[in-house]
Formats: sequence, C-alpha cells, structure tokens
Amino acid sequence: MRERRHNGWVAGWALGCLLVLALTATSPVRAEATPTPTAPPLATATPTATPTPTATPAPTMAPTPTSTPTPTSTPTGTPAPTSTPTPTPVDGCQDPWATAYPHDHVVRGEAVSVAFHDFEPSGGVTLLFVAQDAAQTTTAIGTGDADAQGEGVVKGVIPAAAPIGEAELQVVGAHCIAYTYLLVIGSAEALTVDDETPVPGQVITISAGGFATESPIEISIDRYPIQGECYPRACRFIGVGSADAVGRVAMHVRIPGDVKPGTHHLYATGYSPDGISDFTVGVEIRVAGATGTLPPTDTAG
Repeated sequence: MRERRHNGWVAGWALGCLLVLALTATSPVRAEATPTPTAPPLATATPTATPTPTATPAPTMAPTPTSTPTPTSTPTGTPAPTSTPTPTPVDGCQDPWATAYPHDHVVRGEAVSVAFHDFEPSGGVTLLFVAQDAAQTTTAIGTGDADAQGEGVVKGVIPAAAPIGEAELQVVGAHCIAYTYLLVIGSAEALTVDDETPVPGQVITISAGGFATESPIEISIDRYPIQGECYPRACRFIGVGSADAVGRVAMHVRIPGDVKPGTHHLYATGYSPDGISDFTVGVEIRVAGATGTLPPTDTAG
C-alpha cells in the first residue's frame, strides 16, 4: 500500500512537471511584451528624421540683380527709355533784356535802335512798337538777328502818327521776349539861335523843341533853372512863350544890356512829354565886346 501511494505521488509529480513544461512550451513569454528602450514607438522618432537646415533655400538661390528686367528687355514694339530722343534745350531767355540807344527820347517818324541780350543764338527777332493809347496799338517796325551769343541790335522807325509821350518797345524771338521803354517826342530836343555872337541889348530869335504839347516856355540866361528856381543865384529870365502841338517854340528875346562880353548860355525850360518832369535845352553864345553894334532891324522895344 505504501509503495502504491509512493508511486502515485511520483506519478503525480511527474505529471505536474510535464504539465509545466507543456505550458512553458505553448505559452508566449510575457516579459517580451514589455517595451524596452531598444524598441521605442514610432512616435518618438529621433531628431535625425527632422528636416535639417540644409533643406532651406540658401541665399545663393535668390534671384540675382542681373535677372531684373532692364530697359533693353522692353517688349518688342515699345520704345525703350534709352531710345527716347532727348529734347534739345533752348539757349537764352534766362534773363533777356533790351534797351534803346543812344538815348531813349526819339522823335516820331525817326529811326530807333534797340540792343538786346540773352536771346536764342542765331535766331531772328522782331521789333514791336506799342503805343500807350487806349487801344494799346501794336506795330511791327523792324526785324533783326541775334549772333551766336544771343545778342544783337534791331532797328526800326517810330510811326509818324505815334502819340507823343511814353511808349513801349518789345523785342520778340521764337522763345524770348524783352521790353524797353522810350519817350516819343514831336520835335527835336534842341535850342538854336539866329545869331550866336550878339551884342548886349540885341534881340535874337530862338527856336527850341522836345517839349510837351502846349508847354509853357521860359528863357533864361546863364542860370539853369530846376523847377523854376536857380541856385545859388536867382534865375534871370529874359522871355516867356508856349510850345505848339509838337512841342516846339520860336520866340524873340533880348540879350540884357549889362551882360559882359564873353561866353554865355541861354536855356529854354518847359515840361517834358512824359508829363511828370521839367525839360530844359540850352545853347552857348558869345556876346561881343564894346565894338559890336545892334543890327539895323533891332529896336529898343
């Protein structure tokens, strides 16, 4: 009996060992299911999978300035900026000016010369006369040409019917214009006498011009009047009269009897055609000595 129980235990033990071996052979090892550092999940990819800076376009990949369209790459048919003609600058006209010479008082119907400067080189000019009347009448009175420096002289004739007084002249070129002014007078600015060597007490005839129309005229000797006064001594007037419609006067005056022999001056003073100032013309005479005699036609009156 004891042997049978022993054999049964041995058989039971052996059967248990076989069962353990069978289970060991057929069951997966659970330790292999545990994550180890050598088999990390795909979600924890190493940094070597991250794009590196070498994938970013390098600065050398940027377009260079030579790839920028230039005027020569303008589409066919469109004029390039370099093919546009450059406008030729007009010389002159920076500070054009003109002036009448040798003086700015001109008798109507007579010639006038006008110098001009800073006009178009070698260009033509026209001289215009602009009357200072209500209609501002403009008349072309002459033509001329500028030299290679844009300078020149243009001549013209003052209209015979021009109003007496101030007038405007214009020098006009293709691109330039200049203005100057002059005084139109009806008679020559001068004083003459019929006898330049009178004796004391002799009557002479004077003729004077260049005055305003119907201007009052005063004749003085040796003293040049300014606004009717003389300095340092008072004027010595020897005659009065009036100018005509062209500013001219003719009158008789007597040389004072106490005038000493020698050189003396006679002056005729009136109003200027400009209407704002006095105007005086003069002449030199030589009074004869005691040997001189009065002309037969002279009287004491």
